[in-house]
Amino acid sequence: MRKSVLVAVLVLIPISYADAQIPADEREALIALYNSTDGVNWKNNSGWLGAAGTECGWYRVVCSGGHVTYLTLNWNQLNGSLPAELGNLSSLVELRLEDNQLTGSIPPEMGNLSSLTYMSLTHNKLSGSIPPQLGNLSSLKWLYLDSNRLSGSIPPELQNLPLVAGCSNGLEIRWNALHSDDAALIAYLNNRQYGCDWQSTQTIAPVNLVVGSMGDHTVWLSWDAVS
Repeated sequence: MRKSVLVAVLVLIPISYADAQIPADEREALIALYNSTDGVNWKNNSGWLGAAGTECGWYRVVCSGGHVTYLTLNWNQLNGSLPAELGNLSSLVELRLEDNQLTGSIPPEMGNLSSLTYMSLTHNKLSGSIPPQLGNLSSLKWLYLDSNRLSGSIPPELQNLPLVAGCSNGLEIRWNALHSDDAALIAYLNNRQYGCDWQSTQTIAPVNLVVGSMGDHTVWLSWDAVS
C-alpha cells in the first residue's frame, strides 16, 4: 500500500527590525538633535539621517514597539545645544548624553518624557537653571546633572520625582552653581544625592565684590570670605 506524504514548504521572509517605522515626530526629534549638536562631526554617526524607516538602525538608537526607547550618545563629541524636539520622544526610557560638549540650557520640553527612568547629562557645559518641568518625569529614578554650569535656585518640583533614595544611589547635581533655601527640598536632595551633601560642592557667587587699585597689568579685587 502506497503512502502519500504531504510536504509543506515554508517561505521565510526576512524581517528587518531596523526598518521598523517610528512616528514622524520622533524622527524629527532625532534629526533636530543631530543638527543642533554638529552631528557631522560626531565621533560616530553611523546610519544617522538615513531614509525614513531606518531610524532604529542609527548609531546608539534603540527602538521597541515602533518607538525610540533608548538614546545613548555619551562620549560621542556632541557639540551644541539640546533641541526642544527631544520632548517628542515620549516612549524614551533611557537618555545618556554625558561627557560631550553640550551648551545652552535644558529645554523645559524634556519634562514631557513621561516614560524616562534614567537621564544623564553630566560632564557637559550646560548653563541656566533646572527647568521645573523636570518634576513631571513621574518614572524618573536616576538623574545625573553634575559637572555642568547650571545655576540658580533648584525648583521645588524636583521633590515630585521618584528618585532612588539613599546616599549611595541616583541623584547627582554636584559641581554646579545651584542653591535652595527650601528646608524640605534640601532634605529631599540630600537623601538622594550621592554622598548626602550637594551644597558643599556648589560654586557660590562672591558677596560685596569691590574693585581696588588698578595697575598696568593688574587689578586688585576683594570680597567677603565664604564660611
